[in-house]
Amino acid sequence: MTAEEELIHLREEKRLLQEQLAQRDEQIVQMQHQMQQLREQVQALQEQLKKDSHNSHLPPSSDRFQRQPKSLRKKSGKKAGGQSGHPGSSLLLSSTPDTVVMYPVERCQHCQHDLSEVESLQVERRQVLDLPRQQCGGDRTPGPTEVLPQLSRDQHRAVPGGRASARAVWSGIGSGRRLSGAAAIVTL
Repeated sequence: MTAEEELIHLREEKRLLQEQLAQRDEQIVQMQHQMQQLREQVQALQEQLKKDSHNSHLPPSSDRFQRQPKSLRKKSGKKAGGQSGHPGSSLLLSSTPDTVVMYPVERCQHCQHDLSEVESLQVERRQVLDLPRQQCGGDRTPGPTEVLPQLSRDQHRAVPGGRASARAVWSGIGSGRRLSGAAAIVTL
């Protein structure tokens, strides 16, 4: 092989190596881009795994991959609920209710036959207890509001009160207006 042939051969070999090197550089760039995408995907999945019902809007039923806490209580061997032999206690029916409301059965639920003339075989008793309504009281303490020109702020009179007292200032409740102007003031 002559020097000129060897030179041509070496140039051809150099060109092939440069093409291979360019292809590998391109592959490296593609792999780096793919690795960056995979890193972002892994980070997003890890963020999803970190979320549960305690630190996001997810319901408790969506808590995944967490073991339920095991109860430290020892089993007693008894069934759940009221135990046999327990006397129990319940709210007894009042012997003198304020009002008695009868709901007669007028029609059969199935065939719609008129039952207004039929005598009742059994009367079911139920009792509804209503709690008495609580009255909301309050003190009206009007006070002037003044604007100081140098401060350009409203200056309100302090609401009188003792130690740890709370007062509600309601505007226009007696006249039936909306409570849009209501405010609560707490003084200690």
